[in-house]
Amino acid sequence: MDSETTLQQQVVEISQSAHGRLTEELEDLLHRERPRIAERIREAKEDGDLSENNDYIAAKQEQAFVEGRIMELRQVLDVAVIIEPSTLDPDIVHIGSKVVLVDDDGDELAVEIVSPFEADPDLGRVSDQSPIGKACAGRRVGNRIKWDAPGGHIEMTIQAITT
Repeated sequence: MDSETTLQQQVVEISQSAHGRLTEELEDLLHRERPRIAERIREAKEDGDLSENNDYIAAKQEQAFVEGRIMELRQVLDVAVIIEPSTLDPDIVHIGSKVVLVDDDGDELAVEIVSPFEADPDLGRVSDQSPIGKACAGRRVGNRIKWDAPGGHIEMTIQAITT
């Protein structure tokens, strides 16, 4: 089963802010990037022989990437269900929860649990489908969680949950 079929058959839970970011990205690609790339391609075509025209080749590659991303964003937004934090138990970790974890040495790790389409580990946003996201889901303050990471087995305790 390919990823397109899988995505079309599932519901994607995302936060309101993620829906806004994805919608904004789609609008930017449709109304700014797509026309900009089309203009680059038009200009490159005017330069003659397309088989050796690096600008044309690069613009076509960029066009393919942008069109793929547009298709992906449309698919996600078509099946997206916005999670309303006010309807969820604030004492249980779920998508949209901000979680503070602490290890046995007292070192803290703060993460926000998000959908796979919102994940950005550099910003502390981890997917609910990641090992740490799965370990946290449905848990409460004081629960000890365990997951496997590239560096080995990790155990931490949930110190705080906010939304």
